[in-house]
Amino acid sequence: MRPEDRPDRESKKVTSLAEHRKAKTKKWSRKPRTTADWITRLIVGIFAVVTLGCVSTAYAAHKDQQGVEEQIALTEDEIAGEQKAIDTLSQQASLLKDDEYVAKLARSRYYLSKDGEVIFSVPEDNASKQAEILNKAYLQNQENNDE
Repeated sequence: MRPEDRPDRESKKVTSLAEHRKAKTKKWSRKPRTTADWITRLIVGIFAVVTLGCVSTAYAAHKDQQGVEEQIALTEDEIAGEQKAIDTLSQQASLLKDDEYVAKLARSRYYLSKDGEVIFSVPEDNASKQAEILNKAYLQNQENNDE
């Protein structure tokens, strides 16, 4: 028995592939015909624009916050460096109040001498290096005397 002869099936019209594709594209490309369709699409479009604006604003705020946090970190590093410099300078100021230290410093930097003392200058002499050495030696001497 052929499929067309069966009583339980209705006969279906056979269409070509081109007609089938044409019918499918026509179905999907139809324009909204009712006012409700236009209003729905308008509301969805407005919602999409507002959402995009909010997301872009949040992203810009996040980038600004990261920039501020980086500036804070840099400023804190600068503050720590300046505090270290202040500590060093205050330590040097306290050392300069001691006459004995000032005399040693003057003799090392400016080649001043005591009566009967002879000073020899060598190429390795460096005023800042000498000052550092004297600072360390004097501080160690002070710590030993305090104990």
